[in-house]
Formats: sequence, C-alpha cells, structure tokens
Amino acid sequence: MPPAAVAVLVTLIAFVAGLTAPDLDLRLWLGHRSGLTHSILPALLLLVRRTWRPAACGTAAGTGLHLAADSFPNRMIGYATVKLPGVGALSAGESYAWLAINALAALM
Repeated sequence: MPPAAVAVLVTLIAFVAGLTAPDLDLRLWLGHRSGLTHSILPALLLLVRRTWRPAACGTAAGTGLHLAADSFPNRMIGYATVKLPGVGALSAGESYAWLAINALAALM
C-alpha cells in the first residue's frame, strides 16, 4: 500500500478513535469530563513523533467533534462540567469555555 494510502487509513481510524477517546475517563479514575481527556492533549501527545502525525490529525478531528457535541448538554451542572485534576469541577461558564477552546483548537 502506498504511504499516502496508509496515512489516510491511519487518519480515518484515529478519527473514529478520537470520537470516543474523551469518554475513556468513564473507565478510568479521572471522573466524567476530565480535562485530561476532554482536551486537545491526547492529540498533542501524538505529535511527539513525526510518523504519528496522521494519527494526531485524525485524533484531533474526532476529539474536536466530540467536544463540540459536549458543549450542548441539557444543563451544564455536576456530571456535565469539566473536572481538572487537583482543581476539581469548573463552573458552567468555565466548562463551556474549556470545551469550546479545545474543540476549536482541535479542529484548526
């Protein structure tokens, strides 16, 4: 398979993974809407190696779409707010800002 085709395939697979990756916090000790998983951080970590850039692009796009969807809960309270390790739950306004800024950064 040509390198460009491999890059496209990796990007598409990473996009699908990025759509669900933010909710890995539900299976970890992080708590729902952790700032570690509900951010652009996972995609940035993939940029460490040049060969992982297609995966970083796909992950960023999927995560950005996920975060954009998370910006529209019924009410931004409790379970819906973003939680930062060592800080705790952000306010509703801060949670909206966190999700919007990270979604925009991921999709740019």
